[in-house]
Amino acid sequence: MDRDAIEQLYADYAWAMDANNFDLLGEVFAEQATFSLEIAGMEDQIGPFEGRSAIIEFISGAVTEQTDQRRHVITNVRTEGSDVATAILSLFVTENGELDVRSTGVYRCGLTEGGGKPQFASMHLALDRGY
Repeated sequence: MDRDAIEQLYADYAWAMDANNFDLLGEVFAEQATFSLEIAGMEDQIGPFEGRSAIIEFISGAVTEQTDQRRHVITNVRTEGSDVATAILSLFVTENGELDVRSTGVYRCGLTEGGGKPQFASMHLALDRGY
């Protein structure tokens, strides 16, 4: 899979998250995708959520409750073969004029193609602290 296309996929995901654009968010996940989340210090993993609809339902539920502005900065994208990519997350939050680095973490994603473009077949996010 083309590296530029993989980086664009992560960029589309981050943009969708920050803009609360759940239609775009749905485009980055394959129909049968899975999503899981772990937070350092918590015993239980969140998920896995199975299928695009379940992923969007979980994410939109969490995001629509937030009153701040989030910025997902995704860097250090690296590929492991043609179907796995990892990247670093830096999550910035602005609320009441105050900027905070809320968390950092690592994405590990399985990749596939759908509709002629890359999609996430799986996404696991390991956060260094809560979001």
